[in-house]
Amino acid sequence: MSIYPEPSDDGLTDDPGRCVGNLRLTARCVDPDVTYADLLADHEVMERLARSLLDLLREPSPQVDAACLTLRRLAIRVRDHLVAGEPMVRATLVAADGTRHVQLAAVSIEYWAAFSELWSLYVYRWDKAHIALDWAAFDEETATVVAQLLEWIMRQATILYSLALHHGVIAAGR
Repeated sequence: MSIYPEPSDDGLTDDPGRCVGNLRLTARCVDPDVTYADLLADHEVMERLARSLLDLLREPSPQVDAACLTLRRLAIRVRDHLVAGEPMVRATLVAADGTRHVQLAAVSIEYWAAFSELWSLYVYRWDKAHIALDWAAFDEETATVVAQLLEWIMRQATILYSLALHHGVIAAGR
């Protein structure tokens, strides 16, 4: 289960020519009853897409179309996760106020914001034309940013979601 409902038609296609730079940056509707299990399931999808993108970088020749499509799918998932998670992040900070967890919650929200900015800049920079033009730079930056994405995912699950669960912001789920 995803943390947001899948629309029947989101206006996007699997055409690799329509890369990340051409996306509408609007969020899908968010389910207000997000659970810890739902968030972790969403993490699995993001991790799978991130690893698929890294696998494409290891190919002997540039895989521009496949990389563009995979990046686009990952970008949509991360964007929606960032938007859907923002209220939970803020609610966790409020819930932790006055407790021994407030500093940890504050650091988590700062890390969330920093990653969001890093991710936005990366996604904006790499459309199909730029990927094709400089595969080596795309390869290098993607390896760095995906490592940070995987770190961000791990920190959410081990720190932020644990705090949200502890303070009753989210339920455990399944």
